[in-house]
Amino acid sequence: MLPILITSYTIMHLLIARLNKLRPGIFQYFRVQQNDFRILNYLHVIIIIIMVLPGPIMQTAPVFLLSFPDKISEFQAVSFLFIFGIIGFFPWKKFAPATEKNGGVSSPAAHQVIFYSSVRSIFLMVYEWFFRGLLLIALCNWLGTILGITINVLLYALLHAYKDRKEMAGCIPLGILLCVFTIWWQSIWPAIIFHLQIALITERTSLQQIISQQKQTAL
Repeated sequence: MLPILITSYTIMHLLIARLNKLRPGIFQYFRVQQNDFRILNYLHVIIIIIMVLPGPIMQTAPVFLLSFPDKISEFQAVSFLFIFGIIGFFPWKKFAPATEKNGGVSSPAAHQVIFYSSVRSIFLMVYEWFFRGLLLIALCNWLGTILGITINVLLYALLHAYKDRKEMAGCIPLGILLCVFTIWWQSIWPAIIFHLQIALITERTSLQQIISQQKQTAL
């Protein structure tokens, strides 16, 4: 089980590293060009396939994590809402990298950004199934809960090595949070909701500015 997952993870890492080498800055929103969005969409689809394939192959896949818990204690509900609120009011802009104007390059059209956002949402859901579902449970069964979470978070942060250093560092507390909620709730849905919430907040401003620049260029 674990060798299959590590192989999938390694392939993902090599793909991202190769793309970053061929198109430096492609993972920085204010540097992307029109063709870059197409490439990112293709990359997301390919990685989705890579992350989905191990599930049917593995005989002991934790499919129970795909279901929402039948019963939630008051403490679990309050904790979830508390974290949801913190994420919503967290001053993300203070920790965001400095923005750049996309001068001299062709900005993607609005429909490309919308399509990217849709694929990105599906990608993040499958991403949580792979990291906090398949990989986390496999690591915890092999190494125990604490060490399993530790390795999971390190692999998660390492996959963000080609982005901003602040984002890579932020993967550590976020990764721990997502792992803890997955094990506590016996479901990946809290992790999916938190991850989608963060993506919506942090990426919305960047994507809106790209659309705005595209409109200004058209004028």
